[in-house]
Amino acid sequence: MAKLNYYVLAYSLLAIIIVFSTLNFLYRSERIFASVIVLILFVLIFVFFGLRWFKTGVLIAADHQGNWPPVINSCPDYLTLYKKSDGNLSCIDIIGISSKTNLLRWKNPPPPITDKAYYFDDYYNPSDTIQRLNTLRDIANNAGLTWEGVTDGNYTLMDLTSTPKPPACTSSNV
Repeated sequence: MAKLNYYVLAYSLLAIIIVFSTLNFLYRSERIFASVIVLILFVLIFVFFGLRWFKTGVLIAADHQGNWPPVINSCPDYLTLYKKSDGNLSCIDIIGISSKTNLLRWKNPPPPITDKAYYFDDYYNPSDTIQRLNTLRDIANNAGLTWEGVTDGNYTLMDLTSTPKPPACTSSNV
């Protein structure tokens, strides 16, 4: 069941109170032109900030906010997905991020595709299962790499057959 977004209601109410109290003050002091200018400026300001702070159509908040994690990268952090000359995909380290020597920094010109020390051939595919993600986690850890959504273990909290929800925001994790 959808819930009312009280922040949008509070923002709208506050905007209305500020606009009408200011217009009332200006109108009573017979500053009609200033009232029109202030009305236009306040409408622009409150609409601008309202659209930036609140998504469109959020008067009623949705129960579900989308997939979580929203994306798992194809390659470990700071590695680049590369299509080798044989047509296969692989991840390469172009900045030397690996803390271990089993994945070497990419050189220019490209090293031969037979030299496995430069290629991280295990990349993520959205159809991967929990077992495959566990394997990718172990391979990335052995290579001295981090991989958001894989090596941090967040994927083990979700059931890959259903759409997981993002963690709830509480006062202890803000």
